[in-house]
Amino acid sequence: MTWREKFLIYFGSSYFFGITPGEWFGLLRENRFAIAPECLLRAGSITFLSAPNGVLRWPENARYRKEWERIEILPPLFVLGYYRCGTTHLHNLLAVDNRFAYPNAYQATYPHTFLITERMGS
Repeated sequence: MTWREKFLIYFGSSYFFGITPGEWFGLLRENRFAIAPECLLRAGSITFLSAPNGVLRWPENARYRKEWERIEILPPLFVLGYYRCGTTHLHNLLAVDNRFAYPNAYQATYPHTFLITERMGS
């Protein structure tokens, strides 16, 4: 087993890595802090990584708030479909149409900090 496989078993590729401390502890409290023993390392890493998200959220809000308030958000378009019915093809067509927007994986994982951190990671 490679180090990457071991890492993913214990820590996982978690979409919770972009969560802020307030959201994370709210989620834990809502679930009565019930964490399965095999998930303790993952929960610990999420807790550890939530701190910088909470700190970096403030400068991002300060820098971009005025721009956010000017943006008009149109009603979303949801693509739903059954297996093998063409939804992936439709999604790919919508992705190249400039009238539509969608978040990439990084933006979806780090919704509070991607505007100031995404360029650092690339």
